[in-house]
Amino acid sequence: MSNTSWKIEVQQDYFARIAAKEYSDDAGMAVIREFAQNSADAGATKVELSFVSSGDGARLTVKDNGRGCSAETVKSRLLIPLGTKKEADPIGGFGKAKELLFFANPSWNIATRDVRVQGSFLSVQNFDEGCNTFPGFAATVQLPPALHTAAWNAAKNFLRCSERPGVEWVLNGSTVDCCIERSKRAAKDFGFCKAYVNRDSNDNVIYLRTGGLLTAMRRGYHGSAVGRVVLEVTGASSQLLTPARDWFRSSGHRAQVENWLNQ
Repeated sequence: MSNTSWKIEVQQDYFARIAAKEYSDDAGMAVIREFAQNSADAGATKVELSFVSSGDGARLTVKDNGRGCSAETVKSRLLIPLGTKKEADPIGGFGKAKELLFFANPSWNIATRDVRVQGSFLSVQNFDEGCNTFPGFAATVQLPPALHTAAWNAAKNFLRCSERPGVEWVLNGSTVDCCIERSKRAAKDFGFCKAYVNRDSNDNVIYLRTGGLLTAMRRGYHGSAVGRVVLEVTGASSQLLTPARDWFRSSGHRAQVENWLNQ
C-alpha cells in the first residue's frame, strides 16, 4: 500500500475567473470600494486615485497616507490567498479584496513603509525590504480595458456619494467633495441600518453606505416620491460590507424599506 502526497496547484488566472463571476454586476464598483475601504480603515486622511491608459495597458494607482503595513504583514497576510485577519490587521486585513485587487490581475505593485513588491496574478516576482518608500500604502494594478473603464466611472460616483469626515478624496489630481450628505437625525432604525431622508432632494435614490462609504444604490422606488434616502449600516463596516450589500439586493429589503417609505 503506497502513501503519496502532493501539493494542489492553483492556476494563475484562478482568481481572475472567480472575480469575473462574483463581481459580474459591479466589478468596477467593487475595485474602488475595496481600495477605499482599506485606506479608510488604515486611518488615512487623504486617498488619491489615478487612472492612466497607455500602450502598455490600463492602470489604476491608489495612494493613501494611512498607517501602512510592515514587511511581515505583507508576507503573512496580504500575499496569502484566501482568508482574512481584518480584526487584528492595522491596514484592514484585505480578505477577499486582495483576491480582486491583486491576484486577479496580470500586473500589480505594492509600496508601503520600507517594502516594495512586484507581482503578476499569484506570482510574487520581486520582494524588496529596506527600501526608501513612504509611511502610507500605495498600489498600482493593471486592469483589463473594460474593468478599467468601469472602475473609472464607479470612482466618480463612489467618491461623490461617500461621506467620511476627515478624509480627502482625490481623483486624477482633483479633490472630489461629497454631495450626498445625510440628514442629522435618523428617520427610521431598522436595526441593521438607520434610514436618513432628505425630502428637499428630488433625486429619489436609495443609497446604502457602510462606514459612510457607498456600498450600493438603487434609483427610484415604488409609491410617491419622498426624496433622497441614505441607509447607513450600523456596526463595524469591516464585518458588514458584504452582508449589507446582499441585504440591499434582497426582496426582503425592498419590502421592509419601501413599505416604510410608502406609509
